[in-house]
Amino acid sequence: MRKYVLDLNKFKIPTIKFRFNEEIYDINPTITFRYLKFFSENKSKLTKKELGIKCITIGNPSIEVFIDNLTRGQIYFILNKFISLNGISKKTIKSYEQFYNEIESYSDLLLKETKIKCNQAINKSMKNIKKTIEQMDYINDNFAPIIAEFDLDEKIQLIFKEMCLKISHLSEQLVKIPENIRLILGEIGKYIPEYYKLLIDLGYPPVELNMPEIKYIVENKKDEEVYKIIDSFIVENYNDDFINEIFDKWEKYVFLKKRLQLFQDAIYVYNIEKYSLVIPLLLSQLEGVVAESFMINGKSRMGKYKEHIEKILETGSDNLSSNNQITKAYFIGNILEQFSFGDKIPKFSRHAILHGADVNYGTKVNCINLIITLDIIFECIDNMNKEMN
Repeated sequence: MRKYVLDLNKFKIPTIKFRFNEEIYDINPTITFRYLKFFSENKSKLTKKELGIKCITIGNPSIEVFIDNLTRGQIYFILNKFISLNGISKKTIKSYEQFYNEIESYSDLLLKETKIKCNQAINKSMKNIKKTIEQMDYINDNFAPIIAEFDLDEKIQLIFKEMCLKISHLSEQLVKIPENIRLILGEIGKYIPEYYKLLIDLGYPPVELNMPEIKYIVENKKDEEVYKIIDSFIVENYNDDFINEIFDKWEKYVFLKKRLQLFQDAIYVYNIEKYSLVIPLLLSQLEGVVAESFMINGKSRMGKYKEHIEKILETGSDNLSSNNQITKAYFIGNILEQFSFGDKIPKFSRHAILHGADVNYGTKVNCINLIITLDIIFECIDNMNKEMN
């Protein structure tokens, strides 16, 4: 089988160099599915300005400390970079509403759930397209005979005939626009479900990547080193700032209040790359959080633990959520995979790790995958607690 020779730079969007108070900041301008999900869930709740600013800060938490001090022009400059570098539009946006409109259009193109809205927009635009075609046909049909009546130079008549042919060709292309957009949506609709299935089959949590990366993974899914390419993308996208932001979010959960020191220890050793210390700490704390959430007294059994995780993922959020389904598959099929001494060491098993059989678990990828998993479970527990209160 072919082996990967991968250049990650071709998937990487260049950072923005931004000066503020005599300091240079690197801003990652990538618009991820994480932001598109946030946008979809909050576009009716937040103002267009808040949505625009969140686009900047969601992947750049270090910017939050001074973004309120930036002028509107400076923020528009950054947002225009997000729009242009992600290939969304070549237009220059001059308002939060324009940015909102561009993101909404982009979201409609990429997210499977918005296919119906996209088709409605296409059908609506057909009226204008037909009107344009009619106007072109009118020019083509009516001006040619008029020009013929004049005793014009032969070259001029030839130029006009060529112009009429181009108008006719353009009108044919306009007719094809809606179908071409539907074909693009169909391609996206093909890659996303296949990518989700691949994450489950290969034993990954719901890793959020960019569309070119997803497309590349799906098209090379039969390669014997597909794990390496996915791992490379995980490390590239889930950088230290991103992981620190997740830990910051956990500090706001009331049900984790008494465990904050432990999570602070976890992020400290994560940042100094002692991943073998982070993983058992997080695994043990998750079990304690689940036990408290269901008010368990006495001995905790693994069968019940599994049931509680399933219930959290089903009731703490929309049980049809792809993220929750993938998390459930990863947690039960990998983290809770059964293990006995003498067996082959599983890819990432809580039992093999905590019982001392797996001594190679302490990788950055395993650590990130576990943090992604806990983040989804904690968010579900928080939602579940809010519903009960």
